[in-house]
Amino acid sequence: MFNLGTGEVLVILIVALVVLGPDKLPGAARQAGRALSELRKLSSGFQSELRDALQEPVSEPPRQAAVPPPPDEERDAETGPG
Repeated sequence: MFNLGTGEVLVILIVALVVLGPDKLPGAARQAGRALSELRKLSSGFQSELRDALQEPVSEPPRQAAVPPPPDEERDAETGPG
């Protein structure tokens, strides 16, 4: 997902251990795991909603009636007198 190698993960863990200390690291890892789990749930829910919306058949718009003929005055103006 994040395209991290083993070396990068080890560096992140060592920095987290130094910054948080051995007492707070397990709780922080647990909290990060829960946040990642929630993010994955939201992402999969969004993907399924989008997939369902794209697979629904598109209803055709209502057909419009034919264009009505112009009123007599306009027709007379177009054809000219008599």
